[in-house]
Amino acid sequence: MQIPTSLSLLAQAAPPEAASPFNMVDLIFFGVIMVVVWWLLIRPATQQARAHEALLKGLAVGTQVVTQGGLIGKVVKVSEKVVTLELARDMKVRVVKSQITGRFEAEGEGEA
Repeated sequence: MQIPTSLSLLAQAAPPEAASPFNMVDLIFFGVIMVVVWWLLIRPATQQARAHEALLKGLAVGTQVVTQGGLIGKVVKVSEKVVTLELARDMKVRVVKSQITGRFEAEGEGEA
């Protein structure tokens, strides 16, 4: 008879209060997380993409560049999507423009 008494006590207990579906603290926390993600991930990526786009628009004949594959060459010809690089005397290579990662400045290249 102990069990029915316990059940009747549970039935008389007050119902739990419903949680508020809109909690301002949660909303503020979510907003802070979104700002941090934007600041640490999205913003630097867009700045890097803008810098790369400016590099590609500023390519000129005679500029030494390095490709994503590590090739270093002098720009001989620039077209809309393809850049022709001279890697050595009479050795020219066509490279997709987007694969150029930066300008190359030789540091002590002539030294032994």
